[in-house]
Amino acid sequence: MKRIYILIFALLFMPLAAYCNGEEEWIVYDVQKQQTAEMTLPEYSPPPSDERVEITGTADENQKPALTLIFFWAKDKDSEMQKGNYCSGALVGKNLVLTAAHCAMDDKGFFTNDVEILAPGVSSLPHAQSTKVIVPKKYKVCSKVYSECHKYDYAFIILNTPLGEKLGYFGTKIYSRRELLHKKIQVLGRGTDKPITTLWAVDGDIGKVSSSFIKHNAYTIPGNSGGPIVLTDNPGNIIAINVFVKDIYIKYPYGGLLITPTIEKMIFQLRKQEEFSKELKKLNKEIIDKISISTKNVINLQQ
Repeated sequence: MKRIYILIFALLFMPLAAYCNGEEEWIVYDVQKQQTAEMTLPEYSPPPSDERVEITGTADENQKPALTLIFFWAKDKDSEMQKGNYCSGALVGKNLVLTAAHCAMDDKGFFTNDVEILAPGVSSLPHAQSTKVIVPKKYKVCSKVYSECHKYDYAFIILNTPLGEKLGYFGTKIYSRRELLHKKIQVLGRGTDKPITTLWAVDGDIGKVSSSFIKHNAYTIPGNSGGPIVLTDNPGNIIAINVFVKDIYIKYPYGGLLITPTIEKMIFQLRKQEEFSKELKKLNKEIIDKISISTKNVINLQQ
């Protein structure tokens, strides 16, 4: 009888496992959409020391593309308050932001495309709005239990204005496990205990490296999710994004999702898409200008 139960269990859950390990697929959120599954995020407790350094308005050239993000949800029916979620992110293209997928999802399983993007590292506080949020389809399928799917916990945000033209943007770099172990890192972003218009940097070490993650000891809390992790000797390239906190009292309690070939490929494709869109708009403008000139010449001849 036990064997029958095990067989039934395997048959029920095998399709989900196969789907989560298949080819990469994406979901584009132009409007708010519902997701039936809910996720459980890990809890955290504050450590005894805080070594974060504020770089608001004073970020160097490599830190300026670090961002703070506000994800907006529908207003609460009872209080009429606008509900939201706060995270960090990084410019990886002129109008492209990389962050964590769980930032775009509320506790009821809804994704949103309504995001405000701030660049607190610059004193003028440049900002933008989202037009699309793109997440891996696997994250939607597997997000019932966060620990099973945080290797898909990344998302892209398309902006309505090219912040990266003025601020610059991060590159990405893939290293081997041996190259990353014990390397010095810096995590950029803003925790929820700090004002949303501020930016912070904290240094640490990589203590463990797996195929998808690094474990590090740079102090981060909720709000730092999606923030870029860079090597201190190569600060212009992201190696990972901050995604989770484990037991705060172990030596390397914080987790970063490593940049993968899939993430790099998607960044490349979205950058190319933006370039194509820009060229298309330029071509359309030239055509409209030529039509206007031709029309004007015809009118002048008729006169």
